[in-house]
Amino acid sequence: MAMDKFSDKPIDIDAMLAKREEVVGSADRFPFIALGETWWCIDPRLADDSLQYDLEDLRDDLDDGEIDSSEFRTSLIDLYLGDEQGEKFRATGGQMKHINAALEAYADTQADPTRRSSRATRRRAKRR
Repeated sequence: MAMDKFSDKPIDIDAMLAKREEVVGSADRFPFIALGETWWCIDPRLADDSLQYDLEDLRDDLDDGEIDSSEFRTSLIDLYLGDEQGEKFRATGGQMKHINAALEAYADTQADPTRRSSRATRRRAKRR
């Protein structure tokens, strides 16, 4: 796809984030329901760089044996939900599997449906 095709209509990230905040209630988090409650999880694609640095530090700590896998998962929950909400989440039985499922489901809802459907449409058209 040629770069000049979009040059007259730049992607306005500021407008997208403002609209997202208006619709969802947050520019960088999304709600999910687990264990009978609504939780707000950081969207890793919209998080600031500090989330990536924290994730890298956690992985290094795990690899170096400074924390065990249980502490790693606890810290991940706190990164995705925040300390206060993470503590409450764990107290109600929340685990990383819930957050992983929420992240996966959320990513599926954000995928570009045209890519897959247009390919399927082309395949159906060829068969006719």
